[in-house]
Amino acid sequence: DVVRQEAQAGVGEKGKTLEFGLGQTAAKTYFQARERIVFEIQIPEAMKLYKATNGHAPKSEEEFTKEILEPNAISLPRLPPGHRYVYDPEQEELFVEHPRGQ
Repeated sequence: DVVRQEAQAGVGEKGKTLEFGLGQTAAKTYFQARERIVFEIQIPEAMKLYKATNGHAPKSEEEFTKEILEPNAISLPRLPPGHRYVYDPEQEELFVEHPRGQ
């Protein structure tokens, strides 16, 4: 059974396993801030520009990678094992799929 969730800050592997403490809290905050920049600023802005230029959003995951991620040098956060990114052209959104319970 696979679960699909919106790609957003907190899905990345880095920072998930850190325990709370002064240094760890700062590191966790740093990784979450980087993820927020990717998911809340970089990708939406690149999508907006692409749609304005082409009249539509990317029509496939391959087109999303080739036209959104690569030219804008957007590096998606590494996901935990068993998780993967999936672009849904109908919803014009990036998701993370993973086995239920993970």
